[in-house]
Amino acid sequence: MSKRTVLITGSSRGIGAAAARRFAQEGWGVGLHCHTDLARAQALAQELDLRFLDCAAALEAILSSDTVSALLAQDSALTIAVSGQDEAQCQDLLTQAQHCTAGQENAHCFSASSREHDEAHQAGLTLGKYRAYLALHDLDPTVTPEEVQNLTMAEIRDRIQALGGTLPTGSGEHSQTQAGHHGQGHHSE
Repeated sequence: MSKRTVLITGSSRGIGAAAARRFAQEGWGVGLHCHTDLARAQALAQELDLRFLDCAAALEAILSSDTVSALLAQDSALTIAVSGQDEAQCQDLLTQAQHCTAGQENAHCFSASSREHDEAHQAGLTLGKYRAYLALHDLDPTVTPEEVQNLTMAEIRDRIQALGGTLPTGSGEHSQTQAGHHGQGHHSE
C-alpha cells in the first residue's frame, strides 16, 4: 500500500504544526503550507526532515500519488485555489497549477482576491466551498454558511442543480479578478 499524504495549511504554529508532527509520526507524507511565518514553517520542515519542493514539483507529486490518481479516476474533483496579495506571484502559481493539471478533466484551478479569501475564512469555509455557497445562496437566500459547512461539495452541487443552477468552475465564479482553468481549457473573466 502506498504512503498516504496530507497537506496541512497554517502549519507554521499551533494546531497546524501539531497536526503535521502527528501525521509525520504516524508515517504519513506531510505537505506544509503557511501564510505569514515562512521561517517557522521551514524550521518545522527541517524538524520533520521534509524536503522543499517548488510549486510545480509539489503539484506533480500530489497528482502522481496513488491516492489522488485513484480518486481522479473515480470522478472525484481536485480544486486548487491560489490567493494572495501579490498578484504577479498568484498569477505565476496559477499558471503552474494549470500546467500541472492540464489534461485532468476534473481538476479545477482558480485564483481569488485576498478579500474573497478573507470572506471565506470569516464564513468558516474554504474558498471552493465558499464559492459553492455563494452560488447556492443566489438560488436559495435562506441557506447559511453554517449549513454549507456540514455538506460535501457533491451535496452542494446536487442542491444547486435541483434549484436549476450549475456549479461554476472553481466551485462558483463570483470574483471579477479571478482566472479559472478546467482540465482541458483556460478562461478568464
